[in-house]
Amino acid sequence: MWLSYWSIALCFSLAVGNVDTTTRRATTMTTTTRKRPIQYCPLIRTEFGVEIYVIHKVRALHRIHDAKYEKHVYVYDSKALDEHLQNGYEEEGIIGNVLAYKTYEKSKAMINCFCPQLVTLYKFKKGAREAFYTKSSYEGWENTGAFMKVSFTRGYCGAKKAVYLDIFAAGYSTFHIGNSQFKCETLCPSYLPPFQLLLDVLYTTDLAEYRSWHFDLKHPRKHGVAFYIWG
Repeated sequence: MWLSYWSIALCFSLAVGNVDTTTRRATTMTTTTRKRPIQYCPLIRTEFGVEIYVIHKVRALHRIHDAKYEKHVYVYDSKALDEHLQNGYEEEGIIGNVLAYKTYEKSKAMINCFCPQLVTLYKFKKGAREAFYTKSSYEGWENTGAFMKVSFTRGYCGAKKAVYLDIFAAGYSTFHIGNSQFKCETLCPSYLPPFQLLLDVLYTTDLAEYRSWHFDLKHPRKHGVAFYIWG
């Protein structure tokens, strides 16, 4: 029986810098500044840019389950999906669509123009467990790399599908952490149980599934959202 879970799910910005070239002769100094060329966004409506560079580029995120060890894994790569299924994992379905980080890198400049506040989530592993985190390091976990771009705001750049987070740990009472803006960092360190007690990390877009755990365990708190993806 799963005994506890949390719900918790940063923005980045573009910076344009200057390069200084300094020339010195005897006791005099002449300084010239060469500005890097500023990249302007295409003169098209934002919704068209979002449609072209984001919505048409998203990929299905599969949730698969290791029945033997009761762990969940999240993949969008078809090769990785096939390998896991051949190794005994069972597919539980597609929870939604995400912007794969490799896809983002191919059109980074354009996506940054139209959706500058999409958030990078890194995938971390701890044994058979997987979780997403907004920072590139987390003590005790292995960072497998930037995994996907998501939104912390419902509807931003078309991301309307809410992702709920359940964290199951042995020996912990059940509760949920979140706020009205849903801007808590995913896997907030101050609320994680000791690693040896963490059993599984479950992401779901099915509110009924999410609620069922709360009702079954008589969870008294309100539900929350970790982040938003595409339908």
